Amino acid sequence: MRRYDITYKIDAIKLASEIGATKTATELGIPQSTLDTWIVKSKRGDYDNADLSPKKALSLADEVRKLQQENRELKRVNKILKDASAFFAQSQKK
Repeated sequence: MRRYDITYKIDAIKLASEIGATKTATELGIPQSTLDTWIVKSKRGDYDNADLSPKKALSLADEVRKLQQENRELKRVNKILKDASAFFAQSQKK
């Protein structure tokens, strides 16, 4: 059984969307059923993150970390604003 690289599969799927699955399978010399399986997996999302280079993956991880930090800060500020709002609402009742 032959193993195919993930980038090869992604390229084959892109080619199949351009010229058709049958023609792609014939030109690449792969079984039609194999290409059909790749296409189904692609539609399912199995190959979505396969083309991430290590550099892209690290930059995405950095972005996630920054967004998590920003989220914590916004929650903290939101809590302060809620507390201040409650304080001023209570002082107006007196």
